[in-house]
Amino acid sequence: MEQQPNHVFSGKIRCGLCGAAFVARKKRYQNGTVNKKWGCFTATNEGTSHIDPMGNPVGCDIGLMLRDDFAMEVLKPLPKPSWLLPSGL
Repeated sequence: MEQQPNHVFSGKIRCGLCGAAFVARKKRYQNGTVNKKWGCFTATNEGTSHIDPMGNPVGCDIGLMLRDDFAMEVLKPLPKPSWLLPSGL
């Protein structure tokens, strides 16, 4: 049986620079709160762009993280435009 993604955005957000998928990162604070953000897989694993010891270019300079709560706002339905609402006649 195929494994299901843990989050609605898993594999769906792509890096604008290198094309890698964004992956979820969680940070748990001492007070118990959890902060979830999404970031480029390549930037997370390889860091900023550089040349590795074998002479290969690696890394990604996107330098951006997307907060999970902001990403979830995208899924909320938009309000209906006023011209679609009943006129009350």
